[in-house]
Amino acid sequence: QAAGLEVGNGIVVDERLETSETDIFAAGDVACFPHPAFAGHRIRVESWRNAAEQAVTAARNMLGADEPHRPIPWFWSDQYDHSLQVTGLAPLATRLVWRHRDDGVRYCFGLDGAGRLVFASGFGATAEVAREVRLAERLIAAGARPSPAELADPAVPLRSLLAAATSSPAGATSSPAGSTSSPTGAATSSSAGAATG
Repeated sequence: QAAGLEVGNGIVVDERLETSETDIFAAGDVACFPHPAFAGHRIRVESWRNAAEQAVTAARNMLGADEPHRPIPWFWSDQYDHSLQVTGLAPLATRLVWRHRDDGVRYCFGLDGAGRLVFASGFGATAEVAREVRLAERLIAAGARPSPAELADPAVPLRSLLAAATSSPAGATSSPAGSTSSPTGAATSSSAGAATG
């Protein structure tokens, strides 16, 4: 703020992670950016993966790539022999759908008002939790609108929902089928070619 950059829940940047000052970029915990997968909703993400991915986007745009930052937020945490996996933005969900499996694994999916998947989480003692939530992450990135019935049914593989979403027009509705975070952040300048944080 003292440097004259626009701030608001962090350093305000555009979809390319450029600040209000031309050729100055921000990445990591400090950057508040409009996410294209969530209708431009501004978010600020505190996780190691986000910091690493935004550093790549910022660096590419410093070199003239002109690319929006698109990765979907993802977090994980191991609690003894259980894993918690979270992806997307829970506050944007207006409807929650639960999937309960016989082995005790639980998934929660969040749909927005238009029926788009915007959030998913999983908790359980199997490695499959991470795989399934990563599939949900890809569904969110694809703008998928899976039916609540399919999301709730453990017999319907998320992989099949992803295949349907990516083979049909963007945002199409599928038909029913019967981290531990380690915050890091940096503001960088393309003119200086250095990062601080």
